[in-house]
Amino acid sequence: MVDATYQPKVYMTENGDKQVIASGGVVDVESGGSLKLAGTAITATAAEVNKTAGVTAGTVTASKALVVGANKNLDVLAVADLKLGAGAGTSVTATAAEINKLASSGAIVASGTAHVHVTDPTGGATADAEARTAINAILAALEAFGINLSS
Repeated sequence: MVDATYQPKVYMTENGDKQVIASGGVVDVESGGSLKLAGTAITATAAEVNKTAGVTAGTVTASKALVVGANKNLDVLAVADLKLGAGAGTSVTATAAEINKLASSGAIVASGTAHVHVTDPTGGATADAEARTAINAILAALEAFGINLSS
C-alpha cells in the first residue's frame, strides 16, 4: 500500500523541466558522478566551495576566501610576508611606520615623479671635500627615493 501523505524532498516538477530540492532535501553526488552548471562541470571540492560561505564582500575572514567589495577594497588584511613584483617578487621590508612616514613626506615621493639628474658638485674656486661628500650623500638618497634620476 502506498503512503498518500509521503512528500519527496527531491523531485521533478510535473512538466519535468525543473528539479526541486525541498527544505530538508539533499542531493549527494557520489564518487564518479559530476555536477554541472550550464554544461560545465564543477570541479571544486565541497571544502573549496565552503571557503566563501559566511564571507562578506570587502571584509577579511580568517581561513576563508577573500572577496573584495564593489570598490575593489578589503577592510584590514594582516600580511606576514608582503612581496611585490613579478615572479617571486621582492619582499617589502619597511615597517608600516616607515611607509606611513614616506606617504606623509610630500607629493614628490608619493607620486613617484622623478626629476632630471642633478649632477655631483665639481669645480669652483674653493673645493670643500666634506661639503661635496655630504651633497653626494643627499643626491644618492634622493635617487634611492626616485626623486632624482640616477646618472
